[in-house]
Amino acid sequence: MYPLEAAIGETGVRVVYRNNGLEQIKHTDLASFIRTLGNQISLDTGYLDPCIIRMARCARNVHIVALDRSQIRTVSFRNTHVFPYRTESFTIPTPTTLFHLTLAPNQQGTGYTLTNTRLFSLADNLVVNDNTPLYIFPFSNVGDDGWVCWGDSDVHQLTYRLENCASDIIASWWRATFNHDVAHGDYTLRTFQALDGATEFPVQDLRRHRSVLTAGQIFERIS
Repeated sequence: MYPLEAAIGETGVRVVYRNNGLEQIKHTDLASFIRTLGNQISLDTGYLDPCIIRMARCARNVHIVALDRSQIRTVSFRNTHVFPYRTESFTIPTPTTLFHLTLAPNQQGTGYTLTNTRLFSLADNLVVNDNTPLYIFPFSNVGDDGWVCWGDSDVHQLTYRLENCASDIIASWWRATFNHDVAHGDYTLRTFQALDGATEFPVQDLRRHRSVLTAGQIFERIS
């Protein structure tokens, strides 16, 4: 395939082919150029994390939407409202959680770095579509609008591969220690205490956000 340069202007596309020092210039309309280019491009994502339900590549970033199903987990909470500080562990059911991960290529070109994370909860394990209702993540370290505070975690210093980063990041999230940061600290501790040993998360207690209402609103930002 010849090296190709294309410049899009008001009258169409100027395409320049170069091969062995020879240059060939052709003008075409934008629709024809896109159609021809599309016929020459193939895409193979490779084997993806089973939890990934959507991936989009934009100019600078890659957005991954992953689904973490409801399950029984052991979580930790560091209580900084007592002295000395005390860390407790609880075995609780967690709600199905939607992770929106934003990653950017690292400077070395060896992989990707996590730049942002948002979390929302779902009321069930149904297949996600644009109309799926989103709920505020019910535990601490996450704002009501879904933005995550990772604290002193090293997740932003690690290098990830796109095909398996979601499971690694999700596992890092649940291994991290919850505390009173950002929101819902006291509520989280009480909830962990109440759910310790339970088998099902009470989805009826989940709350809706005033503006982020459906999965489609997340997907609009990554398309």
